[in-house]
Amino acid sequence: MINFSIWNFSKFHSLRELLETVEENKSMVQKSRRIHGNCELINEIGIFDEFGKFSISAMECMDETVEFVAFGTNCQTCRKNQETDQYEVRDVIKRIVAFEKNGIVKTVILAS
Repeated sequence: MINFSIWNFSKFHSLRELLETVEENKSMVQKSRRIHGNCELINEIGIFDEFGKFSISAMECMDETVEFVAFGTNCQTCRKNQETDQYEVRDVIKRIVAFEKNGIVKTVILAS
């Protein structure tokens, strides 16, 4: 089953603005809280499982040309393994399709 959510990003008025911000912020490192093992977590924007590319594409949809960009994200999380009693870093990969409609950038975040 595929779940999805749709988000409006009113800060961006074009796909090009979003793409510039994505290009400038492709990777960020943070630490999980101490109660979750104090693990180093990497949040990345990129191409995951061969999904996405960092260029604007177009397709016909309901007699309208829609420009979009697709990319993946990996927002790691830290979970405790009950068998080993150790904290482990796990990948959480999401696929994102962003498009522009009436001057507002919208994203569809796909999850399975």
